[in-house]
Amino acid sequence: MIARDPAALGLLLVEAARLAGQRLILSPGWGRIVPRTALPASVYVLEECPHSWLFQQLKGAIHHGGAGTTATTLRHGLPSTVVAFFADQPAWGRTLERLGVSPATHRLPSLSAESLALSMGAIANNPSFRIRARELQQMLGGEDGVANVVAAIEARLIKDGIMTPDCSAR
Repeated sequence: MIARDPAALGLLLVEAARLAGQRLILSPGWGRIVPRTALPASVYVLEECPHSWLFQQLKGAIHHGGAGTTATTLRHGLPSTVVAFFADQPAWGRTLERLGVSPATHRLPSLSAESLALSMGAIANNPSFRIRARELQQMLGGEDGVANVVAAIEARLIKDGIMTPDCSAR
């Protein structure tokens, strides 16, 4: 995401990790969210990396709460917390909270290093978030989402008389 002051947001992330006593992999993305100052050894800047590999290496993720990233955290059994910029992101954050895989949803305008550090610490130190994330990973892995969507669309087309039950068009 693109922040008004990406360097300040990057510095806030680094400070939150310091307060939480956690290491941080900072992925600047399009918004170039990285501090202008020297980084401590506990922070690694990773320019580009597939989530499918990276998320298997982490205790948790801090992300913007986009639908794709949110789904990827769930598919990889990764607890996370959302820092929402706009649109549907707060809703995805609250969904993660309700699912029991996130301690909080943060909104960018009111984000503080202290509040984010609390979320980082909760993810790192409270095993219930990881346990629940792994349960959901198993549930999602057992579903055939494409087949479910196709069945739902076909059922609607049949109900509306656009298709017959043998899947031929009318």
